[in-house]
Amino acid sequence: MKFLHCSVRRVAVLAAFYLSCVVALVACAPTGVLTDPSHLEIPMYFSCGALGQTCCRAPAASQNIPVFGPIVSCQEGLGCDITTNKCVAPCGGTGQACCDGPETRALKWTADGKLYSPNSWNMKEMCGTGACEAQTHKCFTCGTQDGGACCPPDAAQATARCVGDFLECQFNLGGFAVSGTCRACGSQGKLPCRWGCDTGLDLRNGRCELCGGDRQLPCDSGCKPGLGMAQGLCRACGNVGQVPCDNGCSGALKLKSGVCAVCGGPGQAACDAGCGAGTRLINGVCAPCGTNGQPPCSTGCNYPMKVAGGVCRVCGGNGQIACDTGCNSGLVLSGGKCAPPGSSPPETCAHNTESCVADFVAGTHCCQTAGPLLCVYGHCKACVPHGNVCTLGGTQTCCSAKDGDVCKLDPATGNAICDIPD
Repeated sequence: MKFLHCSVRRVAVLAAFYLSCVVALVACAPTGVLTDPSHLEIPMYFSCGALGQTCCRAPAASQNIPVFGPIVSCQEGLGCDITTNKCVAPCGGTGQACCDGPETRALKWTADGKLYSPNSWNMKEMCGTGACEAQTHKCFTCGTQDGGACCPPDAAQATARCVGDFLECQFNLGGFAVSGTCRACGSQGKLPCRWGCDTGLDLRNGRCELCGGDRQLPCDSGCKPGLGMAQGLCRACGNVGQVPCDNGCSGALKLKSGVCAVCGGPGQAACDAGCGAGTRLINGVCAPCGTNGQPPCSTGCNYPMKVAGGVCRVCGGNGQIACDTGCNSGLVLSGGKCAPPGSSPPETCAHNTESCVADFVAGTHCCQTAGPLLCVYGHCKACVPHGNVCTLGGTQTCCSAKDGDVCKLDPATGNAICDIPD
């Protein structure tokens, strides 16, 4: 209860203080104080900035700057009509009062009367289609047409400027950038603005154009990433399934049916120009050719091979098999091999230590012209005929070993001879 009592007392004291202040303010209020006739006991003292109310003004010391004109402001969405000194709406249109609310770029002032130009990114212009004339505080059209005058400097910008889309101010020479003519820029067919071209446009021949995209003319900087040049246009080209670029297909790809494809290699389908080097078309695919045992390529066999029996072989030379066209010049076929005319035909039997086959098997047998030989485990070996002496340090193989001959002691002579054991 003590706390409640104290609170009531405090409210009473504050109320009394408030009423005394009101009385003092009313007594000291300047001429023009507004009062509500129906509530004379609670006077409404002077205010500014609302619709129909007096324009708010900077302190007197900040009002005497001719280049800025009247330094005034109203509430959001309103502008000060200098002729009536009232805040009005609408504002910002040609011939209307300039919008000067807190949301605009109109000059503002601090509590101590210093002027400043707001620069927040979301501030609105004082005039929608032009600029604010400083002395009359009314909007006029400027900076919106190609060839028209630029808007003069104001609270938004210290230099002349254009406010229309894709316009830039071409400053007058020697005018300190405070006047000039608007020139169209940045749009299709125009020179670029200082910041470049509109979205989707790029420079072609120095002007903003649609370029660089698929099936478009190239920009001055070329085609967009992933595209190449094909017949003078930017195209998706050169990769598998795409048309060729002007410089051909990418990597090892080649043309097949007019588009880039994997073709022409061993085991692959032929390209439009046929099979690649080292292959030829056989049964619908490119097959290796030209080397030993392979069919000849369209240009023949790899040097020095020639065709023999329908495939590439080393042939035609002395001691070699004949080519399909015969032996080389000066040689004739003798014993199945190319040889000089009149030479003995090459032997068809195997000599000592050379490879052989058994006598009962078709193939190369051991020669018997230089002494008896026997084919032992695939190689010719010297042997002793039946009944002959097996000499010490000589061969101990009997020529009739297949019949059972071995080297055995002969009691009559005391020698070892090839004979059938007892």
